[in-house]
Amino acid sequence: MFFSTTDILRGRETISRLKFLHRSQHWSRDRLLTWQLDRLNELLSQAATNSPFYGERLAAIRSPFRDLAEIELLTKDDVRQNLEGIRTRNVPSSRFIESRTGGSTGEPLTFLWDKRARDWNCASAYRSAEWAGVALGEKAVQTLSARVSGKRRFVVSEVSARHF
Repeated sequence: MFFSTTDILRGRETISRLKFLHRSQHWSRDRLLTWQLDRLNELLSQAATNSPFYGERLAAIRSPFRDLAEIELLTKDDVRQNLEGIRTRNVPSSRFIESRTGGSTGEPLTFLWDKRARDWNCASAYRSAEWAGVALGEKAVQTLSARVSGKRRFVVSEVSARHF
C-alpha cells in the first residue's frame, strides 16, 4: 500500500507494472510471445509514424513485424548523430529523462529515457530482487564494479530493494 501511494504521488506506475509482471510471469510461452510481439509492433508503428529517424529506417520493414533480424541494430554512433531525429513528435519532451553512459568503452553517450520505460525497468528490478529473496522495501547489499581513476574497483553498498 505504501509503495502504491508513493507511486501515485510521484506520477509513476512502477507498482502497477510490478503487479503485471507478477501475473505475466506465469503465462504460457505462446501467450508471452504473442504479448511481446504485439507490444513490439505497437512500438515499431509508433516509431515509424512519429520519429523521422525510425520512419526512414523502418520504411522497408513489412507490417506486422515478425522477425527481429529484419531490424537494423541501433548503434551508439546512430544515437550520437541522430538524437533529435530519434525523438518522436507526438510524445512531450517532459516525458523524457536525459541520461548518459560513463564512456568506459570510449566516448560517453547521451540518450533519453521515457519515464514510462523507467517504471518498467524499476518493476523488473524489483521482481528480480524478489526472485533473489529480497522483498520490496527490504534492505539488501548490492555489489558493483566500476572504474575509478583508471582502476577497476568493487563497490559494496547497503541499499533498500526500492533502489534496485
